[in-house]
Amino acid sequence: MKLDALLGNVFLISDDPGRYTDEMIRKYKEARHLSEAEVLHVRNDNGIAIEYELDGIKREIQLF
Repeated sequence: MKLDALLGNVFLISDDPGRYTDEMIRKYKEARHLSEAEVLHVRNDNGIAIEYELDGIKREIQLF
């Protein structure tokens, strides 16, 4: 989900959000917020690492 949120242009869900648990709602909100990040750099030399800026803070996430 994080990869899609950072690099995807479309955020789709196929299930009914009205049936989400509190944990599912939390993860959905986190992904939606992450989709607002500006991707600064992507490395794929040892898995996939994405450097991004969100809320004025630069971060890096190692996905694979």
